[in-house]
Amino acid sequence: MVPPLRAATADARMMTGDTQDRDKKKLSKPRTAPNAAMPEPSWAFPPLNEGAGKSAAKRQATLTKPAKSLGTLEEIPVQLARLQGTDLPRARPAATILFAADHSVCQHGVSAYPSTVTAAMVRNFAVGGAAASVAASHLDIPLQVVDVGVAHPYGDTEGSGAVVVRHPVA
Repeated sequence: MVPPLRAATADARMMTGDTQDRDKKKLSKPRTAPNAAMPEPSWAFPPLNEGAGKSAAKRQATLTKPAKSLGTLEEIPVQLARLQGTDLPRARPAATILFAADHSVCQHGVSAYPSTVTAAMVRNFAVGGAAASVAASHLDIPLQVVDVGVAHPYGDTEGSGAVVVRHPVA
């Protein structure tokens, strides 16, 4: 149980200046009756709809992709279906945020692709040519690309439909 609010504390009594009397009056009045019981918060949720979860999983099995190819990501819509009570759950508002950076090992030639590819991908994300940007556009979800260390310039992306921001950490 949450204890009732108490009168002014020693810190409040030590205040000085023109606001001292006004603030002391404010703090000296308890907000609840001294012995009033505060209601306990309720964390009760409605029961999960297992039928909706099973329907969502069954629907996923019909999609054109290898089974379980998205790993844990495939569990999220099934959980949402159970919570929302529908086999086609919605998650709105939504946003797509892509972070891009080059790893310092690229300069040692151990990466499958040179760091110029990272800059090309940032540009491709911004102009809508990458799969992630096509999906975001199709679902009418705003896209933001955050450059947190791209080594090469990717050109002007203004007017591309995506927001590209170079983060100060880069």
